[in-house]
Order: sequence, then structure tokens, then C-alpha cells
Amino acid sequence: MLEQIKVIDKSRLIKKITKLDKRQMARIDYQIKTSLALHKHGLHV
Repeated sequence: MLEQIKVIDKSRLIKKITKLDKRQMARIDYQIKTSLALHKHGLHV
């Protein structure tokens, strides 16, 4: 799902293009933690 993570400044965002429900956001959170290997180190972010 997440092959690359790119960080941009919030001020560069012009408008919201969609909304995510809690289930979708949970999936994204899980994928970010997996990509950064946070779950392997017992980190709860």
C-alpha cells in the first residue's frame, strides 16, 4: 500500500479532496507503522 512516504508542509495543501472514515484511517495508520517498522520495536504511536 505505501511504498514511499513523502512529507510536505501543511501550508502547501490547497483544499481537502476527500474524507476518510475511521476504518480507512486505521488501515493507513497500520501501513505507515509497518513501513516504518514501528510495530517491531514495540512503539505505540
